[in-house]
Amino acid sequence: MLEVRSNEHPDRVAVIDVEQQTRRTYRELEERASRTANMLWALGVRPGDNLGLLMHNCAEFLEVVFAVAKIGATAVLVNRRLSISEMAYELSDSNSVGLIYSPKFDAAATELAAIAGDVGWWCRSGGELPGTGPSGLLSMESLLAQADPSFEPPAGVELAEAGLVIIYTSGTTGKPKGVVLTQANIMAANDCTKRYLWARYGAALAPVVRGLVTAGMNHIGGLNTSSMPVLSDGGTLVVLDEFNPRRMLESIEKYQVNLAFSIGTMWNAVVEEDLSAYDLSSLAVVGTCIARHTDEQLRALHQGLGAEVYYMFGQTETTTGLITTEHTVDLWQRPGTLGKRMALMDVRIVNHEGKPAQVDEVGELQYRGPTVFKEYYGRPDETAQAFEDGWFRSGDLVKRDADGYFYFVDRIKDMIKSGGLNVFTVEVEQVLVQHPALQDVAVAGVPDQKWGEAVTAFVVASDGAAPSEDEVISFCRERIAHYKVPKRVIFVEAIPVNSLGKKLKRALVDALAP
Repeated sequence: MLEVRSNEHPDRVAVIDVEQQTRRTYRELEERASRTANMLWALGVRPGDNLGLLMHNCAEFLEVVFAVAKIGATAVLVNRRLSISEMAYELSDSNSVGLIYSPKFDAAATELAAIAGDVGWWCRSGGELPGTGPSGLLSMESLLAQADPSFEPPAGVELAEAGLVIIYTSGTTGKPKGVVLTQANIMAANDCTKRYLWARYGAALAPVVRGLVTAGMNHIGGLNTSSMPVLSDGGTLVVLDEFNPRRMLESIEKYQVNLAFSIGTMWNAVVEEDLSAYDLSSLAVVGTCIARHTDEQLRALHQGLGAEVYYMFGQTETTTGLITTEHTVDLWQRPGTLGKRMALMDVRIVNHEGKPAQVDEVGELQYRGPTVFKEYYGRPDETAQAFEDGWFRSGDLVKRDADGYFYFVDRIKDMIKSGGLNVFTVEVEQVLVQHPALQDVAVAGVPDQKWGEAVTAFVVASDGAAPSEDEVISFCRERIAHYKVPKRVIFVEAIPVNSLGKKLKRALVDALAP
């Protein structure tokens, strides 16, 4: 992909690194990726090897990913939001032969080196090496200066089926698993995303897509949904690291961004800014995911930013989005919809009897297609269990209306079985968030001798508010069936979330254990 675009548009800017104030043309990006491949080869990296990548969003991140693609190796995208022990787990579980990290993680790398004994080498990007760090620390820039600017892929390696990245699942219900995404998965995801975006918004994104990246590249939203489709189309990628709503708006204005995809919580923060203070006339299309938006937030996104808005739903295992809305009007007319299935993917809903679900019947979302991941690294049994007759079992409960629009209901593991009845936690949460004295909520099942699982609400009171447990329960009783009403309301200071903003309900339940 990169070689093709480098030949077609050698002098076009491929990447603008906002934080480092650097730019890479396609020719420069291709050359540095080849140098990086030669550097890694000299360090002993061979097809099939895994190496850790602990970097903030930057041009070097992409250079390493393209470099391992040339070799047929795999980049383990270490989650930078994790604790040191959790990072070490990802390196150990993936059998990473080395680690490349950026200066922002100097302290983390020093701590990691003390406990990740199986990592063979440590390499740091940036300028002069610090006085402290892992033993035998290598300088990426020094090695690149000595490396050849062209790389010949190893003979006999089927690169398309080689793992390109390993991204660990969020681990909200158990130990994280390494999801192996192949080069073929990435290319199919590019095709899928481009078919959707370019088919609907091509005129607005012409002549060159200028896409903004704010989500972390160590997740599918930042790398596969935001970055790769733009580069595969020969567009210009504007890369931001730490999220800041004002810097995001300033970057849209300064670099004339016309496409921006980000996490819903980030967009919700953006629309709280004074949008009239920025020239956002270039922005044509806005993509959002994970967190839902209120009508006010959605209106601010659409009208305040002056852009079409689409919502995308997917999992790490899908490489990119699986289901998406088509136009902003979908979100107005069908509140809560995830949209329709994207091109290239087969999707079905299976009810509790294992049969195809009928219209508006809740069942498990299952899918198959070229973007579905290769395997959970080192877990053949869990990989096999995740599929049913070639269909991946998502673990998500959804329903579909007569027009083919999907709606999320709950995670199977989050669904509460109380007194022999099924309670969908999302349904209860949607009621609780309407309470004016609550600012955040999470509902989970807590083991109970009488009910099996007791519907339990963990809530954060709004500033200055002090609602009682009975008040919250009464509020719910007026709006939902009695068996769905929380048996207990627990007030907490905050709802714990992972790096993607997903609520860690299991942590809340575990905290109650004696």
